[in-house]
Amino acid sequence: MKNYMLYTILLVVFVVFISAQILIQTIENDIVIGVATALQSGITVLGVISILYQMKRGRQINELDFFIRLKISFVNDKQMMELYGKLQHEDECEETNEQANISINSLEISRYLDFFDSIYIALTNKILSFSIIDNAFSYFFFIAVHSKKIQEKELYKYAEYYENIYLLYDIWIEYRNKHNKKTINIENPLIRPNKQSSAD
Repeated sequence: MKNYMLYTILLVVFVVFISAQILIQTIENDIVIGVATALQSGITVLGVISILYQMKRGRQINELDFFIRLKISFVNDKQMMELYGKLQHEDECEETNEQANISINSLEISRYLDFFDSIYIALTNKILSFSIIDNAFSYFFFIAVHSKKIQEKELYKYAEYYENIYLLYDIWIEYRNKHNKKTINIENPLIRPNKQSSAD
């Protein structure tokens, strides 16, 4: 459908452009030549604008399609949803000063964080934008990276492996601050181990 519209626009632009060119070359009336030249210039500009609009619209549709498939794959992943449930339980226990007796293994943490590694790559390659992913994924991301268990068990212990997670964290926090959005458990921020030790 998108290609059909683009080809139609190109055809109309071509026909009008050629028609105006024929008028300019065959009729020696200054008024007709002036009108044809103006028409030719106008249709050229309109054609360029239409093509750019279609390209932008096509990119937005592709981004939305990719985002929907990404969201479906995330929420349909049983293991990631189980870890998310554990993180919610841990968060509720911290709020009520209770002991959270939950077991989280490195494999499920790694799998969960690798998903956000992919999001970072999609953002940096301009396949996705923060405006489309923030509301959908920010809670899932920050409840994990602000979890003390995940920080101690994976993020601080294997910081080099999770470089993209740290980079995503920095730009996502910056985005949310810029848009005056509150972030869950911000009182327990993710800090690179070397920065943490130098601060101590």
